[in-house]
Amino acid sequence: MNLRQFISNNPTALKNLNLDSLAKDQKIAKVLGLVWNTVVDTLTINFPQPAEPPLTKRKVLRTMASCFDPLGLVSPVVLPLKELYQRSWSRAEKWDQPVLLTDKITFEEATRGWGHQKIELPRLTADPYEWELMKCTALLMLQ
Repeated sequence: MNLRQFISNNPTALKNLNLDSLAKDQKIAKVLGLVWNTVVDTLTINFPQPAEPPLTKRKVLRTMASCFDPLGLVSPVVLPLKELYQRSWSRAEKWDQPVLLTDKITFEEATRGWGHQKIELPRLTADPYEWELMKCTALLMLQ
């Protein structure tokens, strides 16, 4: 298997590669399921449109799964939905049975404002010029 379709936000890294091995679109790429904008160096997390009524356990799971975040960056936003989903399992609700009114209110509060919104986060969160060289001089004596 050959590696292909390289992309980078650093032109120096790409100059030694063949044109055949470069990605066609050098501005936008998908990395770990997230959209990476190489021009401004941001990762974008897309939020889905909340489920339509009647709200069921199946629709809660679909909404949670639609907010793909492998890095866990928006976990605090999705956590109320995970708790709601867990409660529905503990009550042994059926997949297509409407959820309780309290759970419906929790769902609406948690997903208010989601409607195809997106969050853009800087990919690099550390200072690239700040680093520290550490040295270990521990000696191990064997007997």
